[in-house]
Amino acid sequence: MIAFWIIAAALVCVALLLVVPVLFRRSEADVAERREQNIDIARERLAALEAKAASGSLTGSEYKQRRAEIEEALYNDLAGGPQSTGDKRAPSVSRWTAAALIIAVPMLAGALYFHLGSRDALTVSGIASADGSLSGKSSAEPPSVQEMVGRLAARLEQQPDDAEGWLMLGRSYMVMKRYREAADAFDRVHALVGDNPGVLLLSAEALALSNGGRFAGRPDELIKKALALSSNEPMALWLAGMAASQRGDDKTALDYWRRLRPIVEKDSAAGSQLAALIDQTEQRLGVAGESDATAQKTNGRQPSGDPDHAISVKVQLAPQWADQVAPTATVFVYARAVDGPPMPLAIVRKQVKDLPLEVTLTDAMAMTPAMKLSNFPDVQVIARISESGQAMPRSGDLQGIVPSVAVGGTEPVQIVIDEKVP
Repeated sequence: MIAFWIIAAALVCVALLLVVPVLFRRSEADVAERREQNIDIARERLAALEAKAASGSLTGSEYKQRRAEIEEALYNDLAGGPQSTGDKRAPSVSRWTAAALIIAVPMLAGALYFHLGSRDALTVSGIASADGSLSGKSSAEPPSVQEMVGRLAARLEQQPDDAEGWLMLGRSYMVMKRYREAADAFDRVHALVGDNPGVLLLSAEALALSNGGRFAGRPDELIKKALALSSNEPMALWLAGMAASQRGDDKTALDYWRRLRPIVEKDSAAGSQLAALIDQTEQRLGVAGESDATAQKTNGRQPSGDPDHAISVKVQLAPQWADQVAPTATVFVYARAVDGPPMPLAIVRKQVKDLPLEVTLTDAMAMTPAMKLSNFPDVQVIARISESGQAMPRSGDLQGIVPSVAVGGTEPVQIVIDEKVP
């Protein structure tokens, strides 16, 4: 605060130094001008006097007397003697004007500041109020995602007929992995807009994710309803294939995914994931023909993917279990979120006779676009032997688990299948 007043006073002084000297310089200029005028007048009077003397209208004594009067008057003017009333007032007026400015300018500036300015803005709290950058009084700090979503939810409770609002809320919950709440929001949209395929599929995906990635039950029903409304809806074909694969119906899953292939062939990411799924399913079914072309797309049956989000896994079976499992028993190698639904983010299917083996898990092996390796920094990696061939774990299956693996690591993950699922 003190610094402000010092700066303000300095600025006022600078302003006065620019103005006051001009007034005094103007007064001196006026005096010099008047002196030149007096000299000119004296010259004119002397010239007139000389003319009269030459014409004989003045006697010699009169001429001398009047000349002496003119010279005395000029001397008085040049020496600062008695002047006219106007001449006496001029310097005085300049001095009074300067004095008035020296007093009035600071007073007027101070009065205007106290009337129009803000002294609170000179304090830390004032600054915080002004620009919103300090203290708890700030109102300019952007709210967090949770706060914005909370405000949207509160508004929708007051305006429950806003279908677009509920749709936005559901998508926000999906991003936040609050799948159960997302499903509820999409149900509200469904109630408002009816059987829209896109809304039905959003509800199905949210319900499945809230149930560990399982599509059985209502999610499967919603997917079938969406397909009945739009038989070539890409997301419906994708999820219908996933649901069929989970219930062990690989033939139906392959049919859905083959129908989807020409629709997504221009999308390299989706096409790569789909090719991997089709290739794996064809291998399980022993289907010939299309698998060779698919194998070429997936680099020798190893699905392509972003190497920065891939995990190399080496799997072996503990010797004590080697004689207790059939060579044709299914081996699942997959990754899942450390904190999240148990739905696999990437999965490979092999057989016990292939052990020991090495596989690479990538985004191309994701079961749904919303749940893939690149969405998580760390994952669990699991290798499991399933006598039933089902992807869902069952009691008595053999497995090995690495609890936490960084996605994109350069070193292979070593897994030993050495324990039973309780």
